[in-house]
Amino acid sequence: MAFKKMSKTKYPPRLWALVGYPGSGKAQPLTAKVKVPGAWKLMGEIKIGDIVCSPNGGASRVTGVFPQGIRFVYQVTFSDHRAVRATGDHLWEVFCKFWDYARIITTDEISRLLSHEKTYGNRLYVRLSTGETGAEADLPIDPYILGVLLGDGTLSTGRARFSKPEPDLVRNVEQRLKPGYKVTTSRSLHSIVQTSGARQKGVQGVTPNSYMETLKLLGLSGLRSWEKFIPSIYLHASFEQRLYLLRGLLDTDGTVGLKKTVSFSTSSSQLARNVQELIWSLGGLCHIGLKQPSYTYHGDKRDGRPAFVLSIRHPDPNALFLVPRKRDRAVETQYSHLLKLRIESVDPDGQEECQCIRVSQPDGLYITDNYVVTHNSTFATQMRGPLLVVDADHRFREVLDLAGEREVYELSDVATDNTDPDRVAAILAGNMPDSDVATIVVDSLTAIITPLVVQAMVDKDAGREKNLAVAFRTKALAMRQLQDAVTRWATDVLWIYHLMDARDARGKAMTRATVSQTELARLTRSINMQLEIVQDGPSTGSGQARRGVKVVWARRGRSGMTLWDDAGCWRTMPEKIEAAVYDGLTEADQERIEQDIPEVFPNPETTIAWGLERGAFKALQHARNTYQRLKREANPRMLTR
Repeated sequence: MAFKKMSKTKYPPRLWALVGYPGSGKAQPLTAKVKVPGAWKLMGEIKIGDIVCSPNGGASRVTGVFPQGIRFVYQVTFSDHRAVRATGDHLWEVFCKFWDYARIITTDEISRLLSHEKTYGNRLYVRLSTGETGAEADLPIDPYILGVLLGDGTLSTGRARFSKPEPDLVRNVEQRLKPGYKVTTSRSLHSIVQTSGARQKGVQGVTPNSYMETLKLLGLSGLRSWEKFIPSIYLHASFEQRLYLLRGLLDTDGTVGLKKTVSFSTSSSQLARNVQELIWSLGGLCHIGLKQPSYTYHGDKRDGRPAFVLSIRHPDPNALFLVPRKRDRAVETQYSHLLKLRIESVDPDGQEECQCIRVSQPDGLYITDNYVVTHNSTFATQMRGPLLVVDADHRFREVLDLAGEREVYELSDVATDNTDPDRVAAILAGNMPDSDVATIVVDSLTAIITPLVVQAMVDKDAGREKNLAVAFRTKALAMRQLQDAVTRWATDVLWIYHLMDARDARGKAMTRATVSQTELARLTRSINMQLEIVQDGPSTGSGQARRGVKVVWARRGRSGMTLWDDAGCWRTMPEKIEAAVYDGLTEADQERIEQDIPEVFPNPETTIAWGLERGAFKALQHARNTYQRLKREANPRMLTR
């Protein structure tokens, strides 16, 4: 073969390690509700394997549950007054008229954008669910008929009656009656009665009207207009059943205005809230307004019962009616198919126990309180593509859309292949030659190393290995094998590992890495930059916290600076990091930085790795022991801790 001339690159290869908290981006309070087929379930009750509803109408399985401890919580309120509570780093798929595409951004970032009212006020949106959720329910009364009875029915007499003088509506009801029943009309009142009457030949006594009996069982019989409600079983029925329920309500008490606006009016506050939930569940917008009617009695003007007027918008308004007179007027506008839910505000709402969930749906979306669609980003998606992902956390699919035009390959669709260093090495060796992979992402090192650490401790405790160093030999060999397997292909590499909350020997709260100093020292020898995801102060209720990347250490460039994710979703962040670390430095400058003895090391693992690279120690364990001895000599009090 012919040799190719080597070309200079502006920056060194991206051999980076990134550390941050796991699961950031999906935390909600344990009291938040998640839509499951036929019901709602509290976030705190969600378990791995549960089925949850997806906004596109499909079902999704919960593949991970991650407790997040006590977190600051915010209430996100939308234009039709529905609200959701989430943490500051919860992720949302957000649309804006100024953006070419939706962005996945945090609650904190939404709050910061909304503070620029002239630019972003009333211009941030989330998508609506399609409403295609729920399974076919065994409903005791046809949903259209129940909608008619709730919208215009007389239930206080204990009979199944309605009064709308509309022939098309009467025909719609008749077509949906169960066998043995019909509609009779007397003095503009339409009654659902038995075809053969209440007293039937060969049957002793009165045969009960099953519609009247069912209304009693549902708790609707005898209710006056301001006491009506929709039984829960109907609100969680299938999409088609819920749609027919709404059609019955709107065919009776619904209105299509001159400007094609759809509205519904009722004197029952409970029915108003139920209809609003029904419309939300069908992928629509619904705002409740209050009108105070009045009447004159013996010359005195008096207030009537409040009227709750629901303003309704839906991507397909024509589908909300069966009566032709209304259906023909409820036409789509040029904006109907673009309908989205506008974000109104983000406000601090206390502290609560929170958790994250991971779902199997490729886009990571699920439905939470009040039928709001929420997201389940990773920095890795913005690295040079094509990307090859060693998905040890089994979570990269959640953020796949953020990779944009970049090709993304998976190491293997077998979960255990991504956590076994032997299998990782074998698969890379068999597939990397002649491939076009530009970046290998290990996400995460924590998920690969932690099981090896646990096994070593179990072996030590069980007496299978009396020497702790020997017990950990397998882990050390696995780490070395993994590094060799990943770094041999002259690609960019991004190692991801996690932080966790812990306590020191005195019980003081602290943050530590989930990978040991020894392993991180090994890792440091094969990278040229150490990065950490940070936030500009805790989310203390201001809603203004930003996230960014701190350059903890760079082998041949500047370090110590923090770069903020102003673009959202880490877009262009790798390029910003390279420019901040290397721009303006000559080759000689970079060489000097690499050779100089640092005045201060950023962390123990960098210190240990530096000593090894300079040849001061023959083995990593010797370097670590020396570091610990020098540390104790510098602070003798540590000996008693």
